[in-house]
Order: sequence, then structure tokens, then C-alpha cells
Amino acid sequence: MQPNFVKVNNLGKITKLTLEGETIRQMDLALRKKHQGFWEILPKIVIKDSYSLSLVYTPGVGKVSTEIAENPEKSFELTNRANSIAVLSDNSGKGSLSKIPLLEIKAVLYNKFAGIDAYPLVLETSDAVEIAEIIINLAPTFAGFVLTGFYEEKEAQINELLAKENFNLPILFDSNDDKKTAMLLRSLIGEKTIESTELPDEKENLSLGEKSVKLHKKARGVIKTNCKIDIDNFTDKTAKTSEEIYNNPDAAYELTPKENLVAVISDGSAVLGLGNIGAEAAMPVMEGKSVLFKTLGGVDAMPICLKTQNTEELINIISKISPIFGGINLEDISAPRCFEIEKALIEKLDIPVFHDDQHGTAVVVLAGFINALKLTGKNVEKIKVVVNGAGAGATSVSKLLLNYGVKNLILCDRTGSIFNGRTEGINPFKQEMAEITNPDKEKGQLKDVIKNADFFIGLSAANVVNQEMVKSMAKKAVIFALANPVPEIMPEDALEAGVFIVATGRSDYKNQVNNSLAFPGIFRGALDVRAQRITDEMKISAAHAISNLITENELNPEYIIPHALDLRVPPSVAKAVAETALKTGIARIKI
Repeated sequence: MQPNFVKVNNLGKITKLTLEGETIRQMDLALRKKHQGFWEILPKIVIKDSYSLSLVYTPGVGKVSTEIAENPEKSFELTNRANSIAVLSDNSGKGSLSKIPLLEIKAVLYNKFAGIDAYPLVLETSDAVEIAEIIINLAPTFAGFVLTGFYEEKEAQINELLAKENFNLPILFDSNDDKKTAMLLRSLIGEKTIESTELPDEKENLSLGEKSVKLHKKARGVIKTNCKIDIDNFTDKTAKTSEEIYNNPDAAYELTPKENLVAVISDGSAVLGLGNIGAEAAMPVMEGKSVLFKTLGGVDAMPICLKTQNTEELINIISKISPIFGGINLEDISAPRCFEIEKALIEKLDIPVFHDDQHGTAVVVLAGFINALKLTGKNVEKIKVVVNGAGAGATSVSKLLLNYGVKNLILCDRTGSIFNGRTEGINPFKQEMAEITNPDKEKGQLKDVIKNADFFIGLSAANVVNQEMVKSMAKKAVIFALANPVPEIMPEDALEAGVFIVATGRSDYKNQVNNSLAFPGIFRGALDVRAQRITDEMKISAAHAISNLITENELNPEYIIPHALDLRVPPSVAKAVAETALKTGIARIKI
């Protein structure tokens, strides 16, 4: 009996196989299930200490982003963009999920034949106008595109639409010869540059940012794609795998990368402390985030930077590219748009959507808050907390602290304290906060409302707190000065003024509040149980998991938060998040 599939060998010729088709089908499905698909994302740089972390991610990566902001073409030199292409298909035929196996195989073959890092993306649309719009907005992320599975008429429509927009990146409409396509792609995007992943000498007379630029230039970005199996021995059974997924859509989680794949998405509108520097300039940060996802959580994270900053367009594009992902991590999107975008995506999608600038920050702040509160010996319901800043992080921190049990929390912005009844500088999101905070309606500037505060949490700007303000706080006052790179008050100044505990966002001081303590484990836990969303209960359980890693004997004013590279943290957080999802009915599978 002839098998009903073929294998492409190194010469690109068709080789017939002799095993029974059903036997091979089961072998292929078992292999896919074992590996959760064959395609993955890997770090080029090993994160082994604070120095390597600060080059790949913050604070060093800020200088890389700044250079690209000044000249977006440098994204081809300082990120993996020059060697990255997207492999796209639509949801025609048997639907979007059933297309994933084919796209995945093409991605690994393009890497095998031409060393190209290819990223599979299936679109939840078959509309030519929408597809063209998505491609245009994905442009800051990739050097080219391969479109596969489209009818000639659709190809012509997409081509015409892109030509009208003067789209200048290579677009290929895929043939059945993957080797030919790969080699043509290589000729179009240029030869691969020789890469070096050796870290600059830590003692070299350069700033941390300059060293980060040097590393990114030599390595051409910090991520790459990889095939988990020996592709030479793979019997390509994508048609049968696709049929399996079509008959049982949940099988996509077991047979493709979906269950372990997260999109890290930005529009470049609020990158680190650099502001609106554009999509290309956000790429180094998203790549760094991808490295942390894999290193700390074992999660494949695809960095995607979108050209548009229009709220409705972002919601539409992100929802349309979502089928291959098990979760969405939003990053560096300015407030208040970030609130609208996250809310809309949570309502539209059945996978976790998590804006890390909001919730990752909130989880780690809460973890530090729990331990600091223990050391002060104060009652959570009787303390006064002042939060400075009304952006994404400050708003989420405030909500989580209220959920945890804080009763008297005052939120401040540039105008002063926010209270119900204030009209100046109020938008719907600030009004929502006004209705649930500042129960005594304290009015005035930060210097006024910080008086007698037990906790000050700053997610705002440099040097907005002075020693006199610290001295006006309650006894055993705690300060989280989280503005980066320069905090609201320098730790040594706060301590000199009599503060009991101080934390910052910086790695060169004690008690660093670092989001990397939260997001890898949160997504690991959520993905493992296929959680539909990430709830406040899951965030609070994550915060407890982080804080509980510090024993009572270890806990002291200089050690309230584990180190960013404490490898006990991700599995502890993942376990707590998964268990909470199971208990609260958010999980779709049991583990």
C-alpha cells in the first residue's frame, strides 16, 4: 500500500516512504505531541548574572533603543530584524488553527535551507484589505514576508494594495519548493552577517548602554529560531495533523507551539522611560523580554512591534494575529490607550492577555509590600499609602493593593491628589480611580498628602521626593522609588532622612522591584493549565509566592524581594498561578 504523504529530502526531490500511512500518522502525531510542535525561539545570549541581564534587558538596552529611535534603519543592525521573516496564511479553508502545522514546517525549513529566522503567523481573516494592513503594520518587526495558501486572485489583490502603499519589503507568494523559496528569500534580504555572542568585557571603559549597543551589534539581536528535532528525519504529515486540529481545535495546543507560545507586543509609544520612540526602537526591549521569558519560564515569546498607534487598529490587528499564540503580553503601550486595548482584547480572545507594565509591576510591588508590611508590624487596613503617578503601572499597583486590603490609598498625578469631585485633568480612567481611592478626599500636591503616609510608592519621575517630605512621613516609613533610571529619591538620601525600608527599580541597589520576577512564572502557570485569562486572584497568589521565598530569618529591611535571577521564583509563581486558576475555574485543563 502506498503511503499518502511525501518527504522533502536535501535535494528537494520527492522520496516515497514504505511504512503504512496510518502508522506514520500516529508516529508523527506522537512526535508533535511530545515536543508541542517543532519550532521554538531561543536566546542567543546566556543570562547568567546581573551584568548579562543588564546588557540584554534594562537598563543597558535603553541605549540600543535610543540609537534606533534616532535612525530606525539601525534596527537591521541592532536587532534580529535583518534575518527575520514572517510566514503568513489566512483562515480560509479549514480555518486558522489547522494552518499552523504547515506554517511551522515552512519556518523550520527556511531556517534549515538558508539560515533564516522565520516566524509562523496565521491570521484570523481572509480579507485582502485586512491582510495588507496587517503586513504593513508588522513591517517594523521583519525584513520580509512569505504568504502561503492564498489563491492567485487573493495574491494579486494583496500585491496591489501593498504597491499602493509603496511597501518596500520583500513579499514572496510561496511555491511548493521550500528550498527554492528559502534561497530566494536569502537573496532578497541579504546574506546573513557573522554573529558573535561574546559579552563585552565588564571592565571595558564604556557605559553600560554603550556595552549593550556593542553586544547587540555583534550578535545582531539577542534571539533566534530553532527546530527541536532533526528535520532530516522528519516525515512531513502536516495534512493529517491539520485534519486532526480541524476535527478537534484543542489539539493545536498539543500538536503545535501554541501552548508554549506568547506574543510580546508593543507599538513603541511608551518604551521604558524613553517615551514614544516608535515601533522599531521598541524591538530591542521586546527581544530582551523574549530572552527572559525563555530563560526564566521556558516560554517561547515572539517579539512583535506594530507600526500603528491607533487604539482600534491595534485591537483589530492583535486579535487577527492571535490564533497561533497561547497568550498575549502587551508591553510599552502608553496610557490610557493600554487600558482600552487590554480590556477589549480580554473580551475578544479566549487566551490570557496581560499588560506587563501594569500587572507585572503590580505583582512584584505587592510581593515587596507584603514583606515590608511584616517588618513594620503595621495593619494593612490602618495604613496610609500614597502612590505617585497615574499611568499604567501606578493604576494597576493601586488596584491590586486595594484588592489586597489597603483601605486608605491616595493616588497622585501632576495636578495633585486624585479625589472624587476633582475636575481638572480627569479622564474616565482617573475618575474610576477617584471613586475607589482617597476616602477622606485629601487635597493638595504630593508634598501635602505624603504627610503621615506609611508607604510611598512612586511610578512617576526622578527627584519628585525630597528629604523633608520623607521626614513628614509616619514612623517606620517605607518608600518604593521605582522611576528609572533615576528614582523619585535616591536610596541613600531616603535612608539619611530616616526611612525604614527603601526599594527601587535598579539592580545596583538593594530590593530591586523587577518585573522579571513575575511575568515568566505567571505565563508559565497560565499556559500550563490553558487559563482563559489572568485574574487578580492569580496575581495575588503570584505575589505571595514571591514574598514567601524569603524566610522570616532572612527577612530584613535590605532584603524584602528576591533577586531578579533567583531561579526559585518562576516555578514557585507558576505553581501558585496554576493552582489558583484551577481553584477558581479559570483553567481549562488539570495538571
